[in-house]
Amino acid sequence: MFFRAVRFGAAIAYSDAQREAWCPALPSHERLVERLADGRRTWVWEAPQDDGPAPVAFIDLQVKDDGLGYIDMLFCDPEFTRMRIAGRLYDGLEHFAQALGLARLQVDASELAAPVFQSRGFEICARQNVERNGVTLHNYRMEKRL
Repeated sequence: MFFRAVRFGAAIAYSDAQREAWCPALPSHERLVERLADGRRTWVWEAPQDDGPAPVAFIDLQVKDDGLGYIDMLFCDPEFTRMRIAGRLYDGLEHFAQALGLARLQVDASELAAPVFQSRGFEICARQNVERNGVTLHNYRMEKRL
Protein backbone atom coordinates (compact mmCIF):
# COMPACT_ATOMS: atom_id res chain seq x y z
CA MET A 1 0.00 0.00 0.00
CA PHE A 2 2.79 2.46 0.98
CA PHE A 3 4.81 1.61 -2.14
CA ARG A 4 1.78 1.92 -4.43
CA ALA A 5 0.71 5.20 -2.82
CA VAL A 6 4.13 6.77 -3.38
CA ARG A 7 5.17 5.22 -6.68
CA PHE A 8 1.79 5.42 -8.44
CA GLY A 9 -0.59 7.64 -6.47
CA ALA A 10 1.89 10.49 -6.02
CA ALA A 11 2.65 10.64 -9.76
CA ILE A 12 0.35 13.62 -10.20
CA ALA A 13 2.42 15.77 -7.82
CA TYR A 14 5.96 14.38 -7.85
CA SER A 15 8.35 13.45 -10.66
CA ASP A 16 9.57 9.92 -11.39
CA ALA A 17 12.93 10.76 -9.81
CA GLN A 18 11.28 12.18 -6.67
CA ARG A 19 9.05 9.13 -6.22
CA GLU A 20 11.98 6.78 -6.78
CA ALA A 21 14.02 8.66 -4.14
CA TRP A 22 11.09 8.72 -1.70
CA CYS A 23 10.50 4.98 -1.96
CA PRO A 24 13.35 3.30 -3.88
CA ALA A 25 12.14 -0.25 -3.27
CA LEU A 26 9.20 -2.15 -1.96
CA PRO A 27 9.71 -1.97 1.83
CA SER A 28 9.86 -5.26 3.65
CA HIS A 29 6.98 -6.24 5.89
CA GLU A 30 9.43 -6.41 8.80
CA ARG A 31 10.69 -2.84 8.15
CA LEU A 32 7.17 -1.42 8.14
CA VAL A 33 6.18 -3.33 11.27
CA GLU A 34 9.36 -2.08 12.98
CA ARG A 35 8.66 1.52 11.97
CA LEU A 36 5.01 1.39 13.01
CA ALA A 37 5.78 -0.34 16.32
CA ASP A 38 8.08 2.48 17.42
CA GLY A 39 5.75 3.84 20.14
CA ARG A 40 3.06 4.76 17.63
CA ARG A 41 -0.64 4.20 17.34
CA THR A 42 -1.72 3.11 13.89
CA TRP A 43 -5.18 3.00 12.33
CA VAL A 44 -5.76 0.84 9.26
CA TRP A 45 -8.69 0.95 6.86
CA GLU A 46 -9.67 -2.35 5.31
CA ALA A 47 -11.80 -2.82 2.23
CA PRO A 48 -13.53 -5.97 0.99
CA GLN A 49 -11.56 -7.88 -1.62
CA ASP A 50 -12.30 -11.15 -3.44
CA ASP A 51 -10.26 -13.09 -0.88
CA GLY A 52 -11.42 -11.16 2.21
CA PRO A 53 -10.75 -7.73 3.74
CA ALA A 54 -7.42 -6.14 2.88
CA PRO A 55 -5.70 -2.99 4.18
CA VAL A 56 -6.01 -0.06 1.77
CA ALA A 57 -4.99 2.95 3.90
CA PHE A 58 -3.32 3.78 7.19
CA ILE A 59 -2.40 6.68 9.45
CA ASP A 60 -0.17 6.77 12.50
CA LEU A 61 0.38 8.96 15.54
CA GLN A 62 3.46 9.48 17.67
CA VAL A 63 2.79 11.05 21.06
CA LYS A 64 5.56 13.40 22.15
CA ASP A 65 6.31 14.41 25.75
CA ASP A 66 5.32 18.05 25.24
CA GLY A 67 1.63 17.47 24.45
CA LEU A 68 2.33 17.22 20.72
CA GLY A 69 0.99 14.48 18.50
CA TYR A 70 3.01 13.93 15.34
CA ILE A 71 1.40 12.27 12.32
CA ASP A 72 4.25 10.64 10.43
CA MET A 73 2.37 8.68 7.81
CA LEU A 74 -0.97 8.83 6.01
CA PHE A 75 -1.09 6.67 2.91
CA CYS A 76 -3.90 5.30 0.79
CA ASP A 77 -3.72 2.80 -2.05
CA PRO A 78 -4.30 4.73 -5.31
CA GLU A 79 -7.29 2.53 -6.18
CA PHE A 80 -9.06 3.85 -3.07
CA THR A 81 -8.37 7.57 -3.28
CA ARG A 82 -11.21 10.07 -3.50
CA MET A 83 -13.35 7.87 -1.24
CA ARG A 84 -12.83 10.01 1.89
CA ILE A 85 -10.92 7.19 3.59
CA ALA A 86 -7.97 9.39 4.58
CA GLY A 87 -10.30 11.91 6.22
CA ARG A 88 -12.12 9.21 8.13
CA LEU A 89 -8.85 7.75 9.38
CA TYR A 90 -7.76 11.22 10.46
CA ASP A 91 -11.05 11.81 12.30
CA GLY A 92 -10.47 8.67 14.38
CA LEU A 93 -6.91 9.75 15.14
CA GLU A 94 -8.03 13.23 16.23
CA HIS A 95 -10.70 11.81 18.52
CA PHE A 96 -8.04 9.61 20.13
CA ALA A 97 -5.62 12.56 20.44
CA GLN A 98 -8.28 14.66 22.16
CA ALA A 99 -9.04 11.83 24.59
CA LEU A 100 -5.31 11.74 25.44
CA GLY A 101 -5.43 15.48 26.13
CA LEU A 102 -2.95 16.43 23.42
CA ALA A 103 -2.69 20.17 22.86
CA ARG A 104 -1.82 20.07 19.16
CA LEU A 105 -1.14 17.88 16.16
CA GLN A 106 1.66 18.33 13.63
CA VAL A 107 2.38 16.72 10.27
CA ASP A 108 4.82 17.07 7.39
CA ALA A 109 2.28 16.53 4.63
CA SER A 110 2.93 15.70 0.99
CA GLU A 111 1.38 17.72 -1.80
CA LEU A 112 -1.42 15.14 -1.94
CA ALA A 113 -2.03 14.86 1.81
CA ALA A 114 -1.98 18.60 2.56
CA PRO A 115 -5.58 19.20 1.34
CA VAL A 116 -6.86 16.40 3.60
CA PHE A 117 -5.26 18.07 6.61
CA GLN A 118 -6.36 21.57 5.56
CA SER A 119 -9.94 20.33 5.31
CA ARG A 120 -9.61 19.21 8.93
CA GLY A 121 -8.42 22.60 10.20
CA PHE A 122 -4.64 22.33 9.87
CA GLU A 123 -2.69 25.43 8.90
CA ILE A 124 0.46 25.44 6.80
CA CYS A 125 3.43 26.65 8.84
CA ALA A 126 6.08 26.26 6.12
CA ARG A 127 6.83 24.69 2.77
CA GLN A 128 9.85 22.46 3.23
CA ASN A 129 12.39 20.99 0.88
CA VAL A 130 13.53 17.53 1.94
CA GLU A 131 16.41 15.60 0.42
CA ARG A 132 15.95 11.87 -0.07
CA ASN A 133 18.62 9.80 -1.75
CA GLY A 134 20.11 12.90 -3.40
CA VAL A 135 16.80 14.21 -4.76
CA THR A 136 14.86 17.20 -3.40
CA LEU A 137 11.16 16.77 -2.64
CA HIS A 138 8.81 19.21 -0.97
CA ASN A 139 6.21 18.89 1.74
CA TYR A 140 4.35 21.14 4.13
CA ARG A 141 4.82 21.48 7.87
CA MET A 142 1.27 21.79 9.16
CA GLU A 143 -0.20 22.15 12.62
CA LYS A 144 -3.55 22.13 14.35
CA ARG A 145 -4.37 23.15 17.91
CA LEU A 146 -6.87 20.84 19.55
